[in-house]
Amino acid sequence: MFNTAAMRLLAIAEDAPDPEFGHFERLPDGRLNGTAVEQAAEAIFRAAPAPAPHLLRQGIRDAIDDCLKLGLTALTEAAVGFSIGHDREDAIWNAVRAEGDLPLRMGFMAQLTALEAAERQLTPIFDRRWSRETLKFFADGIVGGRTSALSEPFCDRGGTGTFMLPESVLTEEILAAHAAGWRVAVHATGDRAIERVASAYEDAEASGAASRRHRIEHCFCPPPGLFERLRKIDALVVMQPSFLWRMGPSIVAGLGRRTETAYPGRSVIESGARLVLSSDAPTGLLSPWEGVRSAVERLSSDGTILGEGEAITVREAIDAAIAGGAAAMRHEGFRGRLDTGFAADLAVFDRDPFSLAGAELAATRATLTMVDGKIVHHDA
Repeated sequence: MFNTAAMRLLAIAEDAPDPEFGHFERLPDGRLNGTAVEQAAEAIFRAAPAPAPHLLRQGIRDAIDDCLKLGLTALTEAAVGFSIGHDREDAIWNAVRAEGDLPLRMGFMAQLTALEAAERQLTPIFDRRWSRETLKFFADGIVGGRTSALSEPFCDRGGTGTFMLPESVLTEEILAAHAAGWRVAVHATGDRAIERVASAYEDAEASGAASRRHRIEHCFCPPPGLFERLRKIDALVVMQPSFLWRMGPSIVAGLGRRTETAYPGRSVIESGARLVLSSDAPTGLLSPWEGVRSAVERLSSDGTILGEGEAITVREAIDAAIAGGAAAMRHEGFRGRLDTGFAADLAVFDRDPFSLAGAELAATRATLTMVDGKIVHHDA
């Protein structure tokens, strides 16, 4: 959202043309109503003044502290470059690292093409504490904005959404990233977009190179047979269950009967594909326990149950968050379970999540968090 003052500062005219993959929403008389969608919004993000670097660094530190209090020991920044451009955001993160005493493990996805990464002399780097081995792409928009690329129209507004890149270009970029040795993560929410990404992953894996364990982020409206295909190529299904709570009424209004299979959990597990739960904070709720609750209850904020047949158990949800999270970062060989020789990444919680449900489960907090045997959070 933006107001008249922002329009003046950013030189956005009332007759501003829509970008190819996005648009400005307008009043009946043609004037802008303050809503920018997809690439139109991204252009505003990039043009708006950024907070001072020291404030951004402090904000990152504060967010990390919040995560430690929830028992999190590893985080992934899912799109370095999304807000103020890759180079500026990368510099902020490197400054945070240079300050030292980073108390958890970090992974990064760069919002760059393989060519852009090469121009910056970036190559995939795997590290137990600071990995950068993934390039991030956006295939389509979002269900809430009715910009997911669907095969059938949205129930309330019509239309079948949009791709963020020409489909052939998206495929080319995925294949180029794979060939350059990168892992790939693609935001894909509609079944048309997900199908295109899955097919590109299959083509990439068929090239003979070692499996990259690519990711589909969100996977909101999966096409039939998807998960068996992803299992065969060791691709990951990364979902954010708290969206069911936060966006429930909008999901039902937009998808209708398709809500029964939207944001699936049970069918992913039964296929043998790897289900990974994440937050997508701040869009999704930060606490993993909110995600666990939503994966189990599938409850909307208005009390509606969304796709009850896709519910999973508390144990399955915790596994998808802990072991799934480790697998998503390629850490499963040294963390993600309590075992001899594994890293002492662990948390002690203030309640037994296996004996709780609803709000009590979601309110779970860590009284102690440890990374590599070092206490990084402890309640006084």
